[in-house]
Amino acid sequence: MGVNGIYGLSGSGLDIESMVKVGMLSKQSQYDKMYKTETKMAWEKEAYADLYSNVKDFSDKLSDYKMQSKMNAMQATSGNSGVVTATANGAAASMTHTVEVKSLATNAYLMTKDSVQRANGSKSSVYLKDIVGISAVPDGKSGSDTAISFDIGDGGTGKNTVSFTYDDVVKNNLTLNDLVSRINASGANITASYDSTNDSFALYQKNAGVNNKIEFSVDVTDDANKSKEARDMGAKLLDNLHLAQVTQSTKMNADGTSTVSSSMGDILDMTNGISAAGTGGQAVIDGKTYNLDDGNKITVANVIYNLQSVGSTTMSVTQDTDSIVERVQSFVDDYNDMIDELNDKYYEKKYSDYGVLTKSQEDKMSEEEIKKWNEKAQSGLLNHSTIIGKMISKMRDALTNPVDGVSTKYNSAYELGIDTKTDQGHIELDEEKLRKALAADPNCVYETFGTLSKNDVSDENGIAQRLGDIVNDTNKEIKKYAGTSAENSDGSTLGTNILDWLTKMSDFKSQMDAFEDQLYKKYDAMEVALSSLGSQLNYITGGN
Repeated sequence: MGVNGIYGLSGSGLDIESMVKVGMLSKQSQYDKMYKTETKMAWEKEAYADLYSNVKDFSDKLSDYKMQSKMNAMQATSGNSGVVTATANGAAASMTHTVEVKSLATNAYLMTKDSVQRANGSKSSVYLKDIVGISAVPDGKSGSDTAISFDIGDGGTGKNTVSFTYDDVVKNNLTLNDLVSRINASGANITASYDSTNDSFALYQKNAGVNNKIEFSVDVTDDANKSKEARDMGAKLLDNLHLAQVTQSTKMNADGTSTVSSSMGDILDMTNGISAAGTGGQAVIDGKTYNLDDGNKITVANVIYNLQSVGSTTMSVTQDTDSIVERVQSFVDDYNDMIDELNDKYYEKKYSDYGVLTKSQEDKMSEEEIKKWNEKAQSGLLNHSTIIGKMISKMRDALTNPVDGVSTKYNSAYELGIDTKTDQGHIELDEEKLRKALAADPNCVYETFGTLSKNDVSDENGIAQRLGDIVNDTNKEIKKYAGTSAENSDGSTLGTNILDWLTKMSDFKSQMDAFEDQLYKKYDAMEVALSSLGSQLNYITGGN
């Protein structure tokens, strides 16, 4: 429509709308070129963001191939697993160790001696109100006030409060089983239980050793939330549980078996709190004596020993060849996934006849046609990318070049049985060759993959170390050029260019709108002139 909406009054027969569209063709063509340029850059940015994500995933996987525990896996076999089991890490030496368990660390363990005491004289009630002797909410107290409160700890730095309100105790009739639930949910490393058949309450510290305890605190001063009265009631509850410490010991029999025995001490006075600890153990490994104050697990010479019972045995540490072969095969698979993806993007075909579609072009096509067109238009976005080309070349060099400075002669991927399968760098593993290398030099895989140069010299780095540097450098380049997402305001080169183009397009669109208005004004003026001329002609000729 014209600016003033008056064209056509002269009867000239001019198609103003069409004339304006023709007049706008040159401007629209310029805008479409800008739109196609910006869209192509946005596609490229998105393609690099996907690549960045995949390269980062590969970088994360490479971390495993730098680790001694993964690339030099060891296994420990006990001559008597009933005495001790063990796990050897990658730094453990292949050798046999002697182990003598003289005594095991035990857990702090409290249990009701005889039966639970009821303050109201009941013989078997499980209700907390009967154990502490509360029949109603006392005068001056509300149901939401704390009736019972005590702290429980496990020998660590903090303690956890267990508490019940008067409503909990009197109105809701909470029981010893609710006490069990509160203690188990307190966060302390302690397990509580109640055996209703034998009327026995028990507390068990999950970890053995003298440093792992069961602790109660009930003698704190008054404060707004934990009154002395509630603490006293907590002490009364604990007192009436009639807890005594259970002590366990292990004895070695003449036939090589062991016997565990238990004894129960006197009922503990909980009035001012209590601290019950487990006992320490002792083991002799390779002739050296170790005290076990924090449980029955100890690490010596990169072997983690889990002591099971009193006795003597040997522990043989050998290389876990099967695990190492699996790790190398996993590396080959991960490397191939990465190099194949890079090659696919680097050599992906471009379709020069398929460009970015304009909005007017899309309006004339179906959704399926647009989809198929864009698949061709977006093919080859990273074709012969300099960033990808450098990464491919460096990855192949990292794999083929020997690792300088390591002690093994199996200092390259090829010597370990890894060889190129295609001319684009896809690799495969000769498992038999790898096993022979490991038999000749058990450390060769870890040294060739995980060695880190002391002098920051690339040729002295292991394969995984080199590849890690390459992928990190690549992602720095991608981040600088294209960013890591479709977000344009990321400071990347492409993001900045896209923002510039969007600004230019917005400015040009404003210019187009102004130019279109000028065309309509021009043709409106023409219509007014033609209308006036028609009126004058009718007057001269005597027309009405």
